[in-house]
Amino acid sequence: MRPNLAIPALALALALVFALAGSAHAQGQRYEHMVYLHEYTGGLHIVPEQINAKVGDTLVLTVINQGASPHNLRVCGDTPPTPSEQCQQSWGQTKFNVAPDETVTLTVENIPKAGTFEYYCYVPGHKGGGMVGTLIVQGGEESKSVPALGAAGVAAGFACALALRRKTG
Repeated sequence: MRPNLAIPALALALALVFALAGSAHAQGQRYEHMVYLHEYTGGLHIVPEQINAKVGDTLVLTVINQGASPHNLRVCGDTPPTPSEQCQQSWGQTKFNVAPDETVTLTVENIPKAGTFEYYCYVPGHKGGGMVGTLIVQGGEESKSVPALGAAGVAAGFACALALRRKTG
């Protein structure tokens, strides 16, 4: 007697649909961060000092100037320059000022590459004074691999094995 493979095949197909839908949702996320620009007696500061993202993500930075003088923010998309070097490749809006007590939004759509980058205030002397943070972007080639089935896939595979065992045993 030939085993009925329709149920296991359907379960496997559903597992793949759920896994692929989950992986599509996991890539290209929108991450929103509040970025505070401060001036204290100890120097200039940016908070947070580190932001993590993945290739393909959209990064939305709400920049709040809590200082007494104008500031700005640049997300540098190339190797972190030294304090005296300028960024050669900026991501998102590159020219804007944030007045004291003002809030501005900076959006970086579809982060193009993995690596360690900087975001900083490019008013002369501010980056060197401490108004700099690190952006760590993960992804790249490994993000293009076939997604794992995850819990739904494991459960469906287990259900397929049980169905086959009942039909053949």
